[in-house]
Amino acid sequence: MRAIMRACTCLWGGAYNPIIPVFNRPPPEWKPEIYERFKGPAVAKGYVRFFEPDVYVEAEEGLLEKAGIAGIREQHAMHPQAITLEQLFEARDGRSYSEPTFGLNMIDVFRHIYESEQRFVLRDKGDCVRVKPQRGNALVECIFGAFPTSADLSYVTAAYADVYKPEQAEASPETWKRVFQKGSQTPLRATHYQLNAQRYWHHDPVLFVFDPTRATDLIDVWNLKLRTQSSPANSPRLV
Repeated sequence: MRAIMRACTCLWGGAYNPIIPVFNRPPPEWKPEIYERFKGPAVAKGYVRFFEPDVYVEAEEGLLEKAGIAGIREQHAMHPQAITLEQLFEARDGRSYSEPTFGLNMIDVFRHIYESEQRFVLRDKGDCVRVKPQRGNALVECIFGAFPTSADLSYVTAAYADVYKPEQAEASPETWKRVFQKGSQTPLRATHYQLNAQRYWHHDPVLFVFDPTRATDLIDVWNLKLRTQSSPANSPRLV
């Protein structure tokens, strides 16, 4: 299984970018009821209809064709509507750093936050954490957010540290409670900045138990968060 859009970091994704799975045969945990049948392209198209993405970032080239939506490659605007993940942050013009091919670079967000808020002495200093990713799973990327480790993008990690002076923390229930209950800042939460999603319905609390080592669970929990949240505080309870 592959994913057209990846959204696990605050740089090449963000809290409001869905993950669209592409597969030929459904994974065992996604098999339909005994009397129902579906194919991978139909599922991908269903995600596209539901989320209506503006642009597409392929984890690897050719996924649009596998999903049956290759027509998106036709360029009808100034910039292409679909590129690969490699092209999204491809270094150009001999520079030692990379910028997103389209979209807003988080460095601009951090600069605005510093100029308008953080450079002043705050009466109520906010809590901020940066959680170290774990090997073998994507728990931190999914819940707290993490930065790419490539050298050409290290300046964004440095900007987050300069603006917020985050405390290094471990991925633990206590850290999660700081974020969920006390509103601690995280790399992922920063992607919500001044994005005021207006919703006119409410969900009951959702308890979602997932395995952070399984791609299918990560896709489900990521897209569930995107669909149910109108603000960081309204995210589902995750275990």
